[in-house]
Amino acid sequence: MESQTVPRPVVADSAPAVRAQLRRDHRDDVTAGIGYQTLPLWFADNFSRPNAIPTVNVVATFVVLVSIIPVYIAQRLIDRPIEPGAAAT
Repeated sequence: MESQTVPRPVVADSAPAVRAQLRRDHRDDVTAGIGYQTLPLWFADNFSRPNAIPTVNVVATFVVLVSIIPVYIAQRLIDRPIEPGAAAT
């Protein structure tokens, strides 16, 4: 039996075109409206610029740290001590 080789697509040439198409498709799904720039769109736009990566990292770190505060407060509000002999709910 003769083995057949299947030609492999050249990924290096098509990768930028695929990324651009995915970015366009993603922008079509955004519900913010025309003229508004949401944080995820800002991240996507700036990740394509090599000089802006440190800025994106700082903003992402800030967003994560700021979002921890309300989670911590909510956890403290709902945290109740369990009385001895009571079943945990």
